[in-house]
Amino acid sequence: MFALRSDTIFTPTKIYKDTHIMVDKGKIVKLAKTVPKNVKVYSYENCIISPGFVDIHVHGGFGVDLMFSAASDIKKFIEKLPETGVTSFIPSTVTDSFENLKKVSEKLSTIRCEKGSEIVGIHFEGPYLNPEMAGAQSKEHIRFPSIEEVKLLSSFFNNVARRLTLAPEVDDGINFIKKLN
Repeated sequence: MFALRSDTIFTPTKIYKDTHIMVDKGKIVKLAKTVPKNVKVYSYENCIISPGFVDIHVHGGFGVDLMFSAASDIKKFIEKLPETGVTSFIPSTVTDSFENLKKVSEKLSTIRCEKGSEIVGIHFEGPYLNPEMAGAQSKEHIRFPSIEEVKLLSSFFNNVARRLTLAPEVDDGINFIKKLN
């Protein structure tokens, strides 16, 4: 067992001052004002300890593009991401061909790291967008919504498509959204 001490500790429901986080076997067991003498204390003066952040829209970083980089580079990204406070994330695709979306889904679903942030789903950014408002997305790969395609793409990523960006105003998009629910 060990303890982390900080001037300020954020939890989802409260802010604690001058408190210890008691950790046993890799798990937080309690918060305490004092600790037993035999417990090693790591003190973080003038620091804030908080739960990790969840990044729900990330295309990459540290020179790594999650869509097109090799799995070995993506692992390096995953291992480095906690340095930013992000402990879990949802990688985002770009609008692309079905084949490329399939490849990235399969690649991301097989990556395992012993340390680093955790992938908790996938975000398909498109391809069901409005070509007139596509921004940086490839207009060449924009297409009409397809339930079958979404189910297939999701199946390549362990059936965990967490987010789907689409244009509700295009090709009966509102009914498409209802069908996805």
